[in-house]
Amino acid sequence: MKVIGLAISALLFVPQVSQAKNIYGEVLLTDVEPKTQKVWHREGNKSPHYPVALAQAKLQGCTVLSFDISEEGYTENVEVVSSIPNKHLGKYTKKEIKGWRWQQLDPLQSAMSEKRTLRFDYCLGLESAEQSLAQCQQQTQLNCG
Repeated sequence: MKVIGLAISALLFVPQVSQAKNIYGEVLLTDVEPKTQKVWHREGNKSPHYPVALAQAKLQGCTVLSFDISEEGYTENVEVVSSIPNKHLGKYTKKEIKGWRWQQLDPLQSAMSEKRTLRFDYCLGLESAEQSLAQCQQQTQLNCG
């Protein structure tokens, strides 16, 4: 009986595994403000990760955040300016960038705070990472709120 139960369980499980698809996530950052004469750049400069929970929910969209970079290079006063299609992208992104550290572009210049506004585009593709990137590049041309 146990063998039959295991065999049935295995047969029920196999179709779910074989139907699993890869999902390729891409996050693109665009500077909204300032466009020129930046004082700071982000340490590490790696692209943010696509949140697994949002990818599993197939949630795509964009969010715009405004924040300050302190004289010490910390991210402060983070505000969600817009978040499409819902607030989840904005909430996740706000939490993500609060931990970012910044370095001065010109270490010889005296440290000063800076106001920044960034746009984050979250895109998913089922075919390839390249398809997801191409979709995201098109999405950056659309209005985000």
